[in-house]
Amino acid sequence: MKNFLKVTLGCAILSLVVALVSYSPASAEAKAIDVYEDTFEVDLDGNGKAEKVSTRIEYTVDEWLYSVEVSINGKKVITETLPDNEWIDQAEVYVIDINSKDKYNELIVEYAGESSCLQRAYRYTKKKLKLLFDTDWMGYLEGVIPDQEEGKNVLMYEQVITPIGNNFYVTTNNKIKKQKLKEIKPKNGIYTLIDESWSGRNYDYTLAKDADLYTKPDGKKVKKTLKEGTKFYVTGLKLGKGEFAYANISLTADDSSIGWIDLTQHSFEDPLVTNTSFAG
Repeated sequence: MKNFLKVTLGCAILSLVVALVSYSPASAEAKAIDVYEDTFEVDLDGNGKAEKVSTRIEYTVDEWLYSVEVSINGKKVITETLPDNEWIDQAEVYVIDINSKDKYNELIVEYAGESSCLQRAYRYTKKKLKLLFDTDWMGYLEGVIPDQEEGKNVLMYEQVITPIGNNFYVTTNNKIKKQKLKEIKPKNGIYTLIDESWSGRNYDYTLAKDADLYTKPDGKKVKKTLKEGTKFYVTGLKLGKGEFAYANISLTADDSSIGWIDLTQHSFEDPLVTNTSFAG
């Protein structure tokens, strides 16, 4: 695996590590007053020679992203000036290896907003920068997983909503189509949760009422009934009709799966669990 040359912590964490000075509000035409510059060297095209990558990110007087510039070997390859925008207040430029089987390192330009982010992946070849794909503000996308491409598909971290809350992060498999990413749904409809140490989320829950435990995520064969107060740990999610209907559970994070519970049993009036990330 090739190493990160600049590490991103994902859009949710990125907002915590970019420190800006507070000023009074200004118009959308405000000039840039905060400038962040960086230069690093990396072999982008796999020819054995490192390219010199220079970045310049500017912010307006009211702390919105103003412009992003990227130069490779002294030549500007990205120049973008943005209007004052409530959704785009931060940016970062970094390099990762999306596919360890090819010779390229990809250049990523990430635009972060209050609740989501946009990432554009570029490939440098024949002294030109080519857009591979952008994530097109795909919901709660947290970042491209480096060095784990399956064939030509790109794996990503993504936050998903369930009947008991939006606390879960899963891995999604995506294909590149016309410079966009399109998710490939798993054949069995089962998604694996991202390790909670990465996401900072807690997958431990407590039953607020008795609930049937099923052998499969189909609601047909009941294995046993779990009593109110039972503590459990969610390890996977099964996609139902438009929502994640079933959760694969264990009694603790270190135990093996004991079966599936039906998340659609949860409602605001009659909750399935005592701890949720939103009431619904």
